[in-house]
Amino acid sequence: YWSLDSFGIERLSIDHATSLGFPSIQITMEVDGFSWSSSVYDAIRQFHQANGFDPNSQYLARYLGIPLFDI
Repeated sequence: YWSLDSFGIERLSIDHATSLGFPSIQITMEVDGFSWSSSVYDAIRQFHQANGFDPNSQYLARYLGIPLFDI
């Protein structure tokens, strides 16, 4: 929002800001994701299994001290 108040407490209305020539404020967000090919995940599962961990359990995360999150 636009404000002429030095503390930014009093907001200008959209009409008043437009009449003063201020541009409209547009906020955008972009979220990108990344993943590896399934062969990488298969290799990680095999590595965990070879080291005695069940890849379907939370034990490895607990062993490494990685926090668990409820979904």
